[in-house]
Amino acid sequence: MADLSASSAGWRRLPKTSSVSLTEAATATHEFRVTSYSLLDGVGVGQHVSSSIFSAGGCHWIIRFYPDGCKENGSAAWSSVFLHLLWGATDVRVMYGLGILQKDGTEVWPVTQTATEIFEAPSDSRGYPDFVAKSWLKHSSCLDGDCLTIRCVLTVIKGSHVEDVDVGSVGSYAWSVFRIARPIFAAFWHCHGLVRELVARGSAKFRQAEELDPQGG
Repeated sequence: MADLSASSAGWRRLPKTSSVSLTEAATATHEFRVTSYSLLDGVGVGQHVSSSIFSAGGCHWIIRFYPDGCKENGSAAWSSVFLHLLWGATDVRVMYGLGILQKDGTEVWPVTQTATEIFEAPSDSRGYPDFVAKSWLKHSSCLDGDCLTIRCVLTVIKGSHVEDVDVGSVGSYAWSVFRIARPIFAAFWHCHGLVRELVARGSAKFRQAEELDPQGG
């Protein structure tokens, strides 16, 4: 039968290494307030208004809102919204959500969330041609004094890298300390044994001398 204690000791002697994969990302939120919405109704398919420039992940972005939609051959019954990469890196991996704020600013409707998208180059856009029905929007609680607020939550995924981690276990650390200190402890106990033996011999001889000469003379 194998000696389990010996096997366990051998396992503790094995070198241990560890690494971790770290993915970096940068998140930004931008709210784009569109005023005088009723004046934009009928502006024409493909016409848009743009937010100011905001930055995230080392790139610069804008939101484009199309009151009458972006499809030239489509219906003007839907408004469109897009996230547009103005300038920055190429092949940018992004997770984003676009939605309309309610009047109280605490809710977003409709909430639209994408999977990870790749913006291949500046001037690339991603978004929703059929973002919200114009008939619904005109009678909703999202218009606050003829103003509409669009919120974008944007996360730029920068990439991953690997780092080595020093995570030596208690068992391996203890074994290393014991391996170094074992000769020291062995020498100590050896000397301690010799001292005990010498003291015992000295005590025995002293007792023998007292027995032979009880008067000490």
